[in-house]
Amino acid sequence: MRKISEIKEIRYRTVHKKDATGKRVAYKEAYNGFRTVNCIYGWKRFLHFFVDTLIIFLILYTLNLVFDFPSPKNIFFTILYFYTSILFLILFLTYFIISEFYFQTTIGKILTNSLVIDIYGNKPTFKTILLRTLVRLIPWDIYTFIFEDRGWHDKWTNTLVVNKAELKTLKEILSTEEEKKQIDNV
Repeated sequence: MRKISEIKEIRYRTVHKKDATGKRVAYKEAYNGFRTVNCIYGWKRFLHFFVDTLIIFLILYTLNLVFDFPSPKNIFFTILYFYTSILFLILFLTYFIISEFYFQTTIGKILTNSLVIDIYGNKPTFKTILLRTLVRLIPWDIYTFIFEDRGWHDKWTNTLVVNKAELKTLKEILSTEEEKKQIDNV
């Protein structure tokens, strides 16, 4: 199985050569290069993070209303804060693991029509999603996906976040290449 980063396409580059009069002339030259996978990054990834964190806080707030946690003025505020933090952590892990493993997306990613895929263009395994979610707990991971095309939780788990249209294009290219390979083998 080929990685989606190894898909080749015809690309063009500008080459300068001297003509018969000695003038430098630019022309386009075709070559085989690797296709760039159009990952989602920057403000869209920040939007994913913001919406997903907001959803988790809304769930936590709803649980607080349903179970009527004691008021912060209570002397057990420190204990309550500890349990609320643990509950947030559990909700955080559960939300991302369930949504990305079963649906390859989260509510934040649905807004930008994005999916999580592995480097082969497939649905990531449970182990990959679990590791991806745990890496998200590193405080600086939030900033890595804003300034880079892939954050730590993507790089360290060999996953990508792509638009559904990009995934469809990648699948079509891979299936066409597989068909060509099968025809050549006959």
